Amino acid sequence: MTIKISETKNVPEYMPNKPKIFRELLATITVTLSVMSCGIHYSWPSPTLPKLLAKDSYIPINDAQGSWLAVTTLIFALFTAPLAADLVDRYGRKISTMLTIPLYLISWFCIGFGRVYYIILLGRCIAGIADGITYTAVLVYVGEIASCRIRGFLASFISVILLFSGLIVNSVGPFVSIQTMAFICAVVPLVQLILCIFLPESPYYLLMKEDTKAAKESLQYLRGGDSANITQELEDIKSAVKRQMSERGSYKDLVVQPGNFRALLICIGLRTSQQLSGISAVIFYSQIIFAANNEFISATTAVIIFNALQVITACFSSLILDRLGRKILYSLSSAGCAITLGATAIYFYLKQHNVNVSEYFWIPMVSLCSFIVTYNMGMSVIPVTMLSELFPTNVKSKALAVMDMYFSLIASLMTKLFQHLDSTYGMYVPFTLFACSCILGVVFGIVYLPETKNKTLEEIQMMLRRKTISRNSVDVKPVEVKKNQSDEDVSTYI
Repeated sequence: MTIKISETKNVPEYMPNKPKIFRELLATITVTLSVMSCGIHYSWPSPTLPKLLAKDSYIPINDAQGSWLAVTTLIFALFTAPLAADLVDRYGRKISTMLTIPLYLISWFCIGFGRVYYIILLGRCIAGIADGITYTAVLVYVGEIASCRIRGFLASFISVILLFSGLIVNSVGPFVSIQTMAFICAVVPLVQLILCIFLPESPYYLLMKEDTKAAKESLQYLRGGDSANITQELEDIKSAVKRQMSERGSYKDLVVQPGNFRALLICIGLRTSQQLSGISAVIFYSQIIFAANNEFISATTAVIIFNALQVITACFSSLILDRLGRKILYSLSSAGCAITLGATAIYFYLKQHNVNVSEYFWIPMVSLCSFIVTYNMGMSVIPVTMLSELFPTNVKSKALAVMDMYFSLIASLMTKLFQHLDSTYGMYVPFTLFACSCILGVVFGIVYLPETKNKTLEEIQMMLRRKTISRNSVDVKPVEVKKNQSDEDVSTYI
């Protein structure tokens, strides 16, 4: 018996032509507007907490209440993720994404009209429910609609949108009221509602439901060609879905199936090293961190520069991700984060122990900006990209739900840990912890991270399952990708 993998041929004829990636890009932008709403809520505490903690706040709160406002979305996303897995497989990727639109609208109305702490907290809770659905639905959708040559680019676009959201919040939020900001942010889900009119369902999902005609129409729309151009790709997807759906997809299969378990461990490793870099804490408390050392420029200006650098470097990273690959970018990114966080920790240590560092007031600003550049070159985009690549169709939604729960849990813990260590021991302690964790991220990237660039989703599954396939019964042919087409940089399409 021989397993044939689609790209053992030349690079498939169904690779998109240069003018024909627009619809894939439009579909990605449409669903990632949910990620934009999620990202706005994620960054919302940075400009908002200083206002609420101020003496003249219209809703006076203490530090503990502010901390709960910061992490509530993450906590509720943790409990919503299992529901999202069922929604995605039962009602589809498109419908699941659209369900987040009214939830985000209600959350912003609570924040905009709320005049007591608990109404704003309620809005954050509702946003957390939407966040739990967003990451599962969007990652599954983008991973399934994208052509393999630009899948890394489209998946990394999720991180770019997330960071762009932070730039908007920190550029506008400090200069308008909390209520005005809430109503501005409510525009995003309204725009998404209009764009969803043109959004096709994932062909993978339609084939799961045995609707071949609709799957063909969806794929034809996405690739922008006639039916003859997508025939081979449709047959390849149909074969992959049939094989993957023949294997029961449950939460248990994430552990008992060695290929799935390996993918799960890789994703846990990526998310752990990513969050142990302290990125969630740095984003939530960025204004407070810069306010602790504002001799150079104001905290507000520093945060705007900080977020602008995130967007620029993430855009650049998304363009080179499919050329350089995941492994090298993640390892280099982790190493850069370790160096920059270490420099920040040393500065705050010396300052706390009454060493005169007035001549070096620029170090926190430069170090943290360097941190965000190196972080977004790999640690930001690669975990999201590989989450959409590593799991087969039958368990993908469940795997992403588990990873969404894990992300929410570890991000909440890191945020609370930062606040505790900072208030108890000083700001240098959490930064020292984060720097040491990034060194472990380098080791993980070099030793354990697989390379998935230029591989189809089916090839990736064969790679992950290689230790579980009996060589006596199955002959897995090696995959050879012709460099003359698949190694093109996605930047040639833009």
